[in-house]
Amino acid sequence: MPSIRPATPADVDGMVALVQRHRADLERWRPDFWSVAEGAAGLSRMWFGHLVATPEKARCWVADEDGALQGVLIAIPIP
Repeated sequence: MPSIRPATPADVDGMVALVQRHRADLERWRPDFWSVAEGAAGLSRMWFGHLVATPEKARCWVADEDGALQGVLIAIPIP
C-alpha cells in the first residue's frame, strides 16, 4: 500500500514520468485532443520543480510505494 508524503525536489523526475505516462495513454485514446507537445517533459519538470520549491504557492504530495511513485497530488490555493 502506498504511503502519502510531501513531495521533495528528488521526486520531480518521478512526477514528470507519471504525467508523461498518463498523457501517452490519453494520446492513444484521443490523439486529436491529447497529442503530447514537443518539450512537454522539460516544461513539466520546470513547473513541478517550481511548485515543490515554493510551498507558500502550492502543496504537493506523492504516493510512494517501496520507493516508486504511484501518484501525485498538487493543490494550489486560490485567494
